[in-house]
Amino acid sequence: MNRWKRQVNVTLLALSVMATATGWWALGTGSTTLAKIIITAHGVSGIALLVLFPAKSRIAKWGLRSAGRSRKVIGFALAALVLSTVAGGLLHAVGGWRTYLGLLPMQWHVGAATAAGVLLIGHVLIHHRIRWRRWRPLLRRTDLDRRAALGAAGIAAGAAALWPPGRSIDVVSATGYRRRFPASEAAVLLLATHAAGDPLSAGHGGPARLVAPGRRGFWWVKWVTGIDVVDAPAWRQPPFPLS
Repeated sequence: MNRWKRQVNVTLLALSVMATATGWWALGTGSTTLAKIIITAHGVSGIALLVLFPAKSRIAKWGLRSAGRSRKVIGFALAALVLSTVAGGLLHAVGGWRTYLGLLPMQWHVGAATAAGVLLIGHVLIHHRIRWRRWRPLLRRTDLDRRAALGAAGIAAGAAALWPPGRSIDVVSATGYRRRFPASEAAVLLLATHAAGDPLSAGHGGPARLVAPGRRGFWWVKWVTGIDVVDAPAWRQPPFPLS
């Protein structure tokens, strides 16, 4: 059991470092191709953290039974910040640059991630009892076996499956409402400006309204002001309008 706990903790630490590094790298890169790779790695590492959350919850439950007050406070705060970081990232991916309570999701994401990084250092130092001349290793040679490698590969594959890169068609209304369509539907989507030979009225979505055959009415975006091809999958949006 102790070996399994160490493997989970080390994997979480590695994913946290990877998420932090790719996050800051993504903010500074100017290469489109490189940015796609970095953002994909960042997203996969974030989702992998969520995949391991149930396992870490079990470990934390055992550890809190004998933990001191400082460890409990840091542990709970760190968990809250990590969840806030992931939530902010997902909210940015779904809602874009909309503000919530006066903050952009990206500001929430970066701020929570920065605070989580500081607490993570404290958490590791306290949990592994670092002293000036004493260090309890995070990883032992016995942890690096075939089973651990297969488990890590499975987590990475599962997270990657939840983060498929792809292009989609983003249709934006004058009201700020938007819907994203798979690029494969480009041939069937229509932009209507007239009906029965007459210009569309404002009440019917004029001067331009999207026609999405086979989809329900809320997909037929009214008062279209922009149509863009974006590097994001169509599923990464609310399935129904939220407002």
